[in-house]
Amino acid sequence: MDNYQVLRDTKCPAVLIEHGFHTSREEVEKLKTSAYRDKCAEAGAHGLCEQMGATWVPEMGPQGLRTITQDSVKYAAVDDLIEMIKRV
Repeated sequence: MDNYQVLRDTKCPAVLIEHGFHTSREEVEKLKTSAYRDKCAEAGAHGLCEQMGATWVPEMGPQGLRTITQDSVKYAAVDDLIEMIKRV
């Protein structure tokens, strides 16, 4: 992995996560579903938090938004925000 420029030439901790490839029809079909993307995002969040020594606690926020709290800051899931905006 040291040969990837995005990892090699950064001055901060970096990670490259690939959850599938567009050259694989099976993986493309999985990537089209929000359930699979959510599962990938959650797995990545857990792994990154574990590596960085952070605590990741998912919870449901106001109006059904999924939120993640880290260092006393709440972050909302992007897919949920998009759906909420579409309803307005």
